[in-house]
Amino acid sequence: MTRFEGLLFTILLVMVLGWFVCLNRLGHQLRDRHPEKYDEMRLAGMWPRNLLESLSRDDNSRPVMALLGFL
Repeated sequence: MTRFEGLLFTILLVMVLGWFVCLNRLGHQLRDRHPEKYDEMRLAGMWPRNLLESLSRDDNSRPVMALLGFL
């Protein structure tokens, strides 16, 4: 891996992590400012509570549809 590729990879990684942080903050703002819409979109159950639950879940369409519905 060249220095340029490493730098590009690092920038992309930071951007992806930033995206998830911003998405998390946006979800919290939605919950606080518009609780009825938050409940309607069922975002409370969007992320698994623990590791075993995340390993046993095969269907990830609900979080994707909730995100698309929000956007």
